[in-house]
Amino acid sequence: MISVKNLKKTYLLGGEEVHALDDVSLLIKEHEFVAIIGQSGSGKSTFMNMLGCLDRPDSGEITLDGTDILKCKEKELSVIRNKKIGFIFQQFHLLPKLSALENVELPLIYQGMPTKKRREKAVKALKAVGLEKRMNQLNRSETIPFAFRAYAVYEVESNLTDLVLHDLIDKLNPDLRSIENFDGKERKREFYAMSPEDAYSLLECIAKISGTEDRLKKMVPEGHEILDEETAVEVAKEAKRGRFKFSKYDIPIGAFIQYVNDPSIEATVVDDSHISYKGVTTSTSALAKELLESEYPVQGTAYFTYEGERLTERHNRMEEENGRR
Repeated sequence: MISVKNLKKTYLLGGEEVHALDDVSLLIKEHEFVAIIGQSGSGKSTFMNMLGCLDRPDSGEITLDGTDILKCKEKELSVIRNKKIGFIFQQFHLLPKLSALENVELPLIYQGMPTKKRREKAVKALKAVGLEKRMNQLNRSETIPFAFRAYAVYEVESNLTDLVLHDLIDKLNPDLRSIENFDGKERKREFYAMSPEDAYSLLECIAKISGTEDRLKKMVPEGHEILDEETAVEVAKEAKRGRFKFSKYDIPIGAFIQYVNDPSIEATVVDDSHISYKGVTTSTSALAKELLESEYPVQGTAYFTYEGERLTERHNRMEEENGRR
């Protein structure tokens, strides 16, 4: 049984608050089938991420078979996700270095299932959906570093195909097209290096010329999509400014930093760039990625605090203070 009481979740988007969930309550009894429907941006994905133990609300209660989910630590949540929750994502979320068969086997490995049995079960599952000929292929989506979302939707006539639109963009600026090397050959991708605002302006022009402005609509992002974008931006910023230096922000060697989602998880600063957790020397980004069980890069300093202050906030505050001197 799943019991949800008074869930609230708010995100900041462009300096404005987005109330993804506002006092949501729900009771799902054993053997019940429940479908949650609603318009884009109404909070469906945010709500499912809460039920799937992938995100935490600002306030409220979530109980699964008598267990208070919000009081569970990350390891406990991992067990619950593995044994009690099945989750199909909007994005693929496959591990790029594993084959299709190995990706299907992965949760069975965590369950401790013997090799022969899990292999037979994974093969059977892939055959059931017609993928037996592709079970040893690798996931090639690793060229997309972050989950992406729909910025706008445009209902068009059948004669405005993707190829026609791509040809138009190529004629306007041939340098925008993404090119990849595949087996020693250059191949054009269906992606373009342009901002969503510029892409929307292009579609807006087409809509005005064709008299179909009513068919073009901007999408309101779900909460998890906002976080994906914010993470991508922050990781890019961190790459530009270089590795976080503990000494630069008055964090001494031997100091303890805490994981924001579970302050009982502590790591020790061992030098200017590295920390130690359970005897293993690592980085904040690597440890945060492990604790979050994320397949995407994360900004480690956003997930750890020192003296009650997030490392990202400490960085921004001290940089601002230094700039005023």
